[in-house]
Amino acid sequence: MIVWRLSADRHYKRLKQRFDQVPQAISTEAIILRRVNYGEADRVVTFITAAHGQVSGYAKGVRKQKSKLAGGLELCMLSEISYLPSKRADGLATITSTRMKEFYDEVVKDYDVLQDVFSLLKIVDKASEFEESPLLFTLSIELLRGLNANPASTAVELWFLIRLSSLLGQGFQLQSPLNAEKFSNEAMYQFDFEQMGFLESDNGNVLPKDIKLLKVMSVAETPKNLGNIVGIDESLNRVEHVLKYLKQQLEQL
Repeated sequence: MIVWRLSADRHYKRLKQRFDQVPQAISTEAIILRRVNYGEADRVVTFITAAHGQVSGYAKGVRKQKSKLAGGLELCMLSEISYLPSKRADGLATITSTRMKEFYDEVVKDYDVLQDVFSLLKIVDKASEFEESPLLFTLSIELLRGLNANPASTAVELWFLIRLSSLLGQGFQLQSPLNAEKFSNEAMYQFDFEQMGFLESDNGNVLPKDIKLLKVMSVAETPKNLGNIVGIDESLNRVEHVLKYLKQQLEQL
């Protein structure tokens, strides 16, 4: 009896070890960042999640006409993705099922907006390689939702770049001018690219209310109500050079 029990215990331990070695399926919300075709019908998909950061997975047969995976692996959508993690740290996960949750169709309709989104998702792709904060995932969703509601909105793009820059430790100095104690309603300002802040300057073209807009953007959790700010279009025109600089800096990650 004792021998049988020892044998059973060893058998149980071996089964448990094998079970522990089998990767457990993970189901999570995800945004597709990029896709690369592989072979005749497969695809390698890279996506970002809130809890697991950036994941690259193998979608077998996804390019076949009747593939059940295809519907949830399109760009510009929020999906529910189930996958089996790779046993190797540098290996590909295996995508087992997908389901579309939100599709940002207004973004897809406008070619220019779509190209802007692609360029911004490339920045997210690079950032997610070393930044696994859930906030990065949330920012990406709000970017797509914001542009879907207002595809031509420069405010949404600037909001996203400001929040992302801050998340990555490259944010603005907006508490006070670089060469004065506080911002004045009587002064003009210019952006200092090296110090990421504003200088009080007689030759500046940025107004105090433009800086207030940037402050609002730096703390707003979503860009949803930014369009209601009085005079926002004029302010965006004056700080357009700041937007371009931010985007260039983040593209160099």
